[in-house]
Amino acid sequence: MSLKKQFNAHPIWSSDMHKNFALLKKAFVLAFHTPLAKVHKGIISRPVPLGIGVLIKYIVGMETPARILQNKAIKELMPMLKGEIVELGADKAEDYGRFATSSQKYTMTNISGEGLEYLDMMNMHYEANSIDAFTCFVVFEHISAPKKAIDEIYRVLRPGGKLFLTVPFIFPFHGAPDDFYRFSPSAIKEMLAKFNLFHFEALGNHYSAMALFLQSPRWHPWPLSVSWWPWDILLRIIGLIFYILSRLKVGVDDYAMLYCLIAEKEQ
Repeated sequence: MSLKKQFNAHPIWSSDMHKNFALLKKAFVLAFHTPLAKVHKGIISRPVPLGIGVLIKYIVGMETPARILQNKAIKELMPMLKGEIVELGADKAEDYGRFATSSQKYTMTNISGEGLEYLDMMNMHYEANSIDAFTCFVVFEHISAPKKAIDEIYRVLRPGGKLFLTVPFIFPFHGAPDDFYRFSPSAIKEMLAKFNLFHFEALGNHYSAMALFLQSPRWHPWPLSVSWWPWDILLRIIGLIFYILSRLKVGVDDYAMLYCLIAEKEQ
């Protein structure tokens, strides 16, 4: 048998070769041209963005893969909210209000004040059915009784009002001042049982989670987070490989760094 016939007869390179190549091509197309992830037979994971600026931020520790993905999701989803929007547990350093549109009235609040409007999300001073939308980004893990906060948000939202929420799943401990919970999809659905889930997606997958851990993020401002020790740089270079590989993993994944959702109060 000629070498060509042996090659064509090989189980890997026979007629399945074209199918395998088509699947690989489809994976690359999906990885680099995936639209906004939507729920379909599972929670679809959003692929991480690529770009020289993003990769540099990863290497020097300016932003984690979770933060990069979250900011991209917030920017895309914020226009879904209408009217008066109140951010719970806001941080002036992050300023998610920059993603609000000109037609939205965006107010940043925090229980500690710190130059923001004071608001205790467990006991808000707003009247029932008075606010159009709430946002709350990676805050619920710091609350000892998140279900109580959800009930208060539900009370204050107008009928048809929305809650835009991100919560951690596979994520390092970060006390601010403390860190109580991680949220699985089942926990989220149980916690928001009164709401209709308008949008639900995973931020990241098992590759980006590995990139997050290998980055060893420091919880203080850049450039103090930059460590030029050879070991840290080596870990981040390895992590960068996982970051790029995460683009090829599109679809349902059980290793989300964060979950991102918009829940709607019944009208």
